Amino acid sequence: MKILKIGAVSLFAIFAISCNNSTNKTEVDNNDSLETPVNNNTEKVNIANSSASGKIAYINVDSMLLNYKYYKVLEKKLTNKYNRAENEFNKKRSDLEKEVMAFKQKEAANGFLSQESYQMQGQQLMQKEQDLQNLNVKLSQDLEKHKMDLDKQIQDTIYNFINNWNKEAGYDFILTKGAIIYAKKSADITSTILDLLNKRYDAQNPKEEK
Repeated sequence: MKILKIGAVSLFAIFAISCNNSTNKTEVDNNDSLETPVNNNTEKVNIANSSASGKIAYINVDSMLLNYKYYKVLEKKLTNKYNRAENEFNKKRSDLEKEVMAFKQKEAANGFLSQESYQMQGQQLMQKEQDLQNLNVKLSQDLEKHKMDLDKQIQDTIYNFINNWNKEAGYDFILTKGAIIYAKKSADITSTILDLLNKRYDAQNPKEEK
């Protein structure tokens, strides 16, 4: 019996945002994210020389998440929560295994005073085993929910930032690299978005150890 292991924050598989069509664009509430979005009009971006084909750009999500500081913070929170859950489960499992071993040793030595005492202790151990299985399910469900919450936080943060940033940039579509068969390197805006996101994160967390 082993507690469910939740991996790193998996996040969104694809985001394609139509930024010129307000009826199709998904707006994200600024309050949905732990990292407070800022007015991106203060973060001027020189897009006049962009050679992206038409008004389409793409982002390499894997590269962004690998280097996005806020993502690393959330990933660490998830890892710490998993480690605490695993330690709690392993301790209770170890305690139960010791009780079962002591029960079997007492059984082998005919140490029970009566059949009733033997059956009662056996039933108690069976209940503890069931409680441990229930704990495994509960901890696993809690971890999965926490992971989904963190997924939403990072997704909302990036969605909101790109929506605001694109009011100036003016792209019609922003895609993920995984959904594209071919694209010019000049259409890759990953580094631009990543740099701005990390600058914003640093500005909002000035006391964080580097």
